[in-house]
Amino acid sequence: MASEILKAEETKNDFISSVSHELRTPLTAIKGWGETILTGCFEDKEEIEKGLKVILRETDRLKNMVDELLDFSKLEGNKLVLNMEKTDIKEAIEEILRLYDGRAKKERISLQSNFTENIPALSVDRNRFKQVIINILDNAMKFSPKDSNILINVSTLENELIIEIIDNGYGIAKEDLPKIKDKFFKGNSKKSGSGIGLAVCDKIIKLHGGSLELKSELNKGTSVIIKLRINEIDERKYFVT
Repeated sequence: MASEILKAEETKNDFISSVSHELRTPLTAIKGWGETILTGCFEDKEEIEKGLKVILRETDRLKNMVDELLDFSKLEGNKLVLNMEKTDIKEAIEEILRLYDGRAKKERISLQSNFTENIPALSVDRNRFKQVIINILDNAMKFSPKDSNILINVSTLENELIIEIIDNGYGIAKEDLPKIKDKFFKGNSKKSGSGIGLAVCDKIIKLHGGSLELKSELNKGTSVIIKLRINEIDERKYFVT
């Protein structure tokens, strides 16, 4: 028990240190550009626009981190509210892909999708479902080099809907893979993040009665497989306990 308590304390301290570092980076950029623009020393309108874009981008990054922390807190405290509604899964995923089209072109990443026929509507919390797909797709793009591919396969097998997001990016080390969904775990990645995004996604999918699995090989890519039961349409709001 003492060992477990010590491990939990170390995990908490590592998390506080990691989040503090992640928050400091965008805050430094926002403060620096804000002060520079405020001096009025820029005569070039393009430089001012560049600074404002940095401020907006870093503000969005801060918001995403805070949102993840709030979601995690709700999940840990069993206070998350799910709003179940009939959701066209294909339409929801295509909507997300449209949002990422510009970024994919800018980063020279080929973003493709493949839907089998007759993808059913499911009873899910639409916003939470989209949150999971966005988080996974964002990770796939973040850890993929230019001129690479990301594919989303959506199919059905017996009484399950299967969503697979496949990239041929940097992959995950074999020793990190079993821990990748653990809260606060970040591995050796130098990319930004709180280390709780996948943990939140995993819990949201489990609350829907499904599963989230990762397969990966270092320097070859990662595959994230989500499985959801094809259920009767259930539209209601309820608290997770």
